[in-house]
Amino acid sequence: MATFDPYRKWLGIPSEEQPADHYRLLGIGLFESDPDVIANAADRQMMHVRSFQGGRYAALSQRILNELSAARVCLLDPQQRAAYDAKLKATLTAHFAAAHPAGPPASPPPASPPLAQPASFGAPPASPPSGAAPPPPQPAPVVPISTGRSATRPPSTRRRNNDWHVAMLVLGVLAVGALTLTFLLATGTNDQRPPNNPQPRVDRPVDVSGRFRPLDRPRTRSRTARSRRPSVPADDASAPSPRQAEFSRAAPSQEAADSGELRHGEMLTLHGHSGPVRSAAFSPNGMFAATGGDDTSLRLWDIAAGRELRQFPGADGAVLAVAFSPDERSLLALTEQGGEPGHGAILSWVVGIGGDPTPLSVAKGQRVSCFAIAPDGQHAAVGCDDGTIRLVDLTSQAELHAFPVHAGAVRGVVFSPNGSLLVSCGDDGEIVAVTPNTGDEVRRFSGHDGAVCAIAVAPDGNTVVSGGRDRTVRFWRLDSGEQRAELYGHDEEVNDVAFTPSGEHVVSVGQDGKLIVWHTDAPRKAFQFDGLGGPIQAVALDPDGKHAVLSGHDGVVRLIGLAPPPGAPAEDGDDSHTLDFLAGDAGAAQDPHDAAEPDSEIPSEPREPPPAIANLAACRDRSNRAALLNHYGGDAETEAAVQHALAWLAEHQMPGGYWSFNHQGPGQAKRSANPGTLEKAPNAATALALLPFLGAGHSPRQGGYRRNVLEGAIFLRARIVPVAPDGGTLYERQADSMPSHAMATCTLSELMAVTADAQTLGAAQAAVNFIVNTQNPDGGWSRTPKPPGEQPDPSTLFATAWNVSALQTARWAGLRVPESQMKLAEAWFDNMLLPDESGFPRRSGSSRADPTATADGLLAQMYLGRQPNRPELTRFVATVAENGPATNGYFYRNLRTSQILREVGGQPWTTFSTALRDHLLATQAQSGPERGSWYTDAEAWGNHEGGRLFCTAMAALILQTYYRHPPLDQQ
Repeated sequence: MATFDPYRKWLGIPSEEQPADHYRLLGIGLFESDPDVIANAADRQMMHVRSFQGGRYAALSQRILNELSAARVCLLDPQQRAAYDAKLKATLTAHFAAAHPAGPPASPPPASPPLAQPASFGAPPASPPSGAAPPPPQPAPVVPISTGRSATRPPSTRRRNNDWHVAMLVLGVLAVGALTLTFLLATGTNDQRPPNNPQPRVDRPVDVSGRFRPLDRPRTRSRTARSRRPSVPADDASAPSPRQAEFSRAAPSQEAADSGELRHGEMLTLHGHSGPVRSAAFSPNGMFAATGGDDTSLRLWDIAAGRELRQFPGADGAVLAVAFSPDERSLLALTEQGGEPGHGAILSWVVGIGGDPTPLSVAKGQRVSCFAIAPDGQHAAVGCDDGTIRLVDLTSQAELHAFPVHAGAVRGVVFSPNGSLLVSCGDDGEIVAVTPNTGDEVRRFSGHDGAVCAIAVAPDGNTVVSGGRDRTVRFWRLDSGEQRAELYGHDEEVNDVAFTPSGEHVVSVGQDGKLIVWHTDAPRKAFQFDGLGGPIQAVALDPDGKHAVLSGHDGVVRLIGLAPPPGAPAEDGDDSHTLDFLAGDAGAAQDPHDAAEPDSEIPSEPREPPPAIANLAACRDRSNRAALLNHYGGDAETEAAVQHALAWLAEHQMPGGYWSFNHQGPGQAKRSANPGTLEKAPNAATALALLPFLGAGHSPRQGGYRRNVLEGAIFLRARIVPVAPDGGTLYERQADSMPSHAMATCTLSELMAVTADAQTLGAAQAAVNFIVNTQNPDGGWSRTPKPPGEQPDPSTLFATAWNVSALQTARWAGLRVPESQMKLAEAWFDNMLLPDESGFPRRSGSSRADPTATADGLLAQMYLGRQPNRPELTRFVATVAENGPATNGYFYRNLRTSQILREVGGQPWTTFSTALRDHLLATQAQSGPERGSWYTDAEAWGNHEGGRLFCTAMAALILQTYYRHPPLDQQ
């Protein structure tokens, strides 16, 4: 029987990486210096390991706890950490020198096919079979990219050293933030990613159900927090576990189907609470959500990243309600301190710091049940079981008034948007509106049969909605007290209700596990959503009204998309959606498969001059993309085709967040034909797949596919192998002809342009530095770059062109690219040009111009600053204008040619782009699993190796040529 390995089972550290260093044990980046990061990671790891203290592995648990404690103490002490880091760096340098002795230079590789990956840079191991997550890269070199924070994941395999001390330290080089990547979103329960921190767990279902009108109205902040009905005991055997909770399809109503409403779906499940979750709140900026529950924990979640940011200590009783202050600086919670009646408190934390809270005792002697923060952020109203509402001054920490309002316990309380009224509901079945300063009753609503459990006021202050034990949702006029509607749909008690910020819809949740969306103009059901793991205690909506966070009795926090989730499969026959930046809201995802009618306002020929755009960030701006599309001749049809392609790419993203050229594998929504033969290039496949998303304006922070982009970005950052103090490589030795590193550098640079975060900046600049440092003395690049001091392989046009494209993309993104290196490359291309100026040969020594090589070389020269009036360029333009695009599967050549002709402009561009556009629109798959994709069984570069994923990404990039890059004459 195999020996039980607690490091692997509990902390995700495989045997090849044991014994682990301090950073690996805590699951943080190598040389992390932020005390908060270190302390939070240590607390998280220790809390998880403590869960194994009471069983057969109690002794092992205690031993690991001691090691975690020692690591925590060492890394939190600056002097100890400095000594530890110095020893680590010295040993790493010595080990690298021993592992890479000087030797005779490798023999040059064959001249074709172009660009293999380096064997001498510690390249990653071969990728696993399709569907399995690729292992992180093997160790190469020397020191990490930087000593700051890192998001890279540790490698799962590496060379063992007989000296365990050395092995421990070497393993630390690539153990960069493994467990901080818990926000990588797994698909359902099929988590194919490398081991990671088991808490909190994040799941991302792939199914969707129902339809809904897009909730893309002006933002209105919601500042209320309400109490929930006391949960049933956590050990109730009838309550499904998080893994038992299924995502069921709720059939949309015929009315919804006929009205062309958008689907929504469960996008994310967040695990961490150990008991029922009572309350939830979105931050006013919509980036974070806070939840509290019976386990006395208050947790802050990064919604975009799908991870827990921190826990807020200080509550020693159930957290009944949570709310953010209007200025977003504070997080407040109503708690039962000590878990006993009559010991209520409002606890306040600084969101960005955490630490110990500022406590404010309230309603002494009475059991508290709910609270709300006033719009001015200075006051809070607390509901009590004795039927009173207590108004509290949060600044002076004084209780100002106590209003007797209800004959039974207060179940919910909320301020009107302007703060002039305080509306509450209670066990007496009444809804009451009073003035906050005096407690004078303004309006009383009666009609529910039994307790009223939840209350909300519309953003315009004119409508009140309530949910009750009688399973109804009711609408009331605040000015007259008249009941507008009595709606049925829930099978059990309604626990919470909330208006969307636009006021056009109401969301209700209940004990039956349903989420129901109601129209408010003529109150009626829009649709419902079932199968959410049992009773739902609370719901909170983001400021856009497009996402809901649900607090579940099962201890799971769920993010529900009220607009279509990324990559949602479409239903045939639904043609209701318009294009993103052409006719819709840029932030709202559309059904990507639905065809769009051409926008009549978009000209088929260029009319206006292009906007002044000099960098990638400006190209990703919605209005600039539209202007460039108009100017260069794109239209709604080309954008619809791009949206179809993005949908196909999203559907074929692997569970670990990466893409594979062999796109068939477990966890895929559809099994398309024509996978590529190259399974060992996840870096290249991921980089190439991400480029069309980035070109269409999606990023880790915005757009309907932001989660797909986020997962891919995290994967790429995690795959970087550090080389020298300032460089890192994404080359894949087994990737054959795919220029993995250059592709990934382009993608990281584009990510940097749209995110500007420190981790992406470090990764992108390191990738750029690697290209700069591996340039050959003649100014070109070889297929297999060599470390400094080794004899380089001959430069090739294909490798040099790709690296120049990567450096140009980096310049557009604002990264550091030495001008001297670009001048060297310019001279290299001048030397490669054939004497008759007919173009560029495929390989050095050939006397015949190759069309693809010529397109590569001419575009590279344009990037390097050569003017467009050169004879070789004029001849090339005339030839392609006369012959048209290569319609026999030459996607890559057509992409490069399109980029050249867009810069040349005029009739050659119009003629060529129109013909190529029509060809691509006619050959895009229109049905079945392949819908939205391209594939041509031709001998052109990349088609067989990259398969349908390669062809689809290339075709989408061609259709984005109109706006992907800034015009070169405007730099």
